[in-house]
Amino acid sequence: MDGIKALNDKEKAQEAIWAKQNDEQLLRGMLDREKTKKGADEAALRAILEKYTVSDADIAAVMAWKQRPQ
Repeated sequence: MDGIKALNDKEKAQEAIWAKQNDEQLLRGMLDREKTKKGADEAALRAILEKYTVSDADIAAVMAWKQRPQ
């Protein structure tokens, strides 16, 4: 009986490790997509505002405003 319990515990641990690795991979993908989107948004904002004199701090403030939770 102890051998079966140990085997079940090992399988549960392996499954937990796999799930953690899978979750980490998915979260990294989400973070990468968000970083790419943020870079594209900033580039588009800079293109719109290029005819004006706008400081980097002001652009950063606009980006922070855009990213804030609703």
